[in-house]
Amino acid sequence: MRMYLGADYSRKPEISGYAATLRSNGCDITSTWHDVDNDNVAGFGIGGAVLNVGDAGLAASRDITDLVKCDMFVLFTTGEVSRGGRHTEYGIALALNKKIVTVGPREHAFHCLLHVDNYKNWDQFLIWYT
Repeated sequence: MRMYLGADYSRKPEISGYAATLRSNGCDITSTWHDVDNDNVAGFGIGGAVLNVGDAGLAASRDITDLVKCDMFVLFTTGEVSRGGRHTEYGIALALNKKIVTVGPREHAFHCLLHVDNYKNWDQFLIWYT
C-alpha cells in the first residue's frame, strides 16, 4: 500500500513518527513533506507570512507529485476550523479518485462522503491498517 499522509504543518514531527511506524509495517509512504526541511518554505504556518514564494511553489509541486504516487490519502484532522495545504491535498486526492481516510473528527461536508473512511484516532487507524 502506498499512502500519502496529510496534516497541518505544525504536526510535522508527529506525522513523521506515524510515517516511520507505517513503514515498519510494510507501507510505502509517498508523502515527503514531513521528513524534509521545509521550514523555509512553510512560512504559512509561522505567523502567516510567506517566507520564500519560489521554494514554496516547488514544495507544493513536490506534494502534488507525491500525491499522484499514492493509493490512499490519509488526512489527520483536528476538528478545528483552519486553513492549510492539507485541504488542497484532500481535494486533489478526491479528484484523482484515491482511497481517502480521515483520522480525527470530520471537519466539513467533503469528509462525510460515503467512500471516505473515518477513524477516531491514530490507534484505531493503525489497528485497521495492520
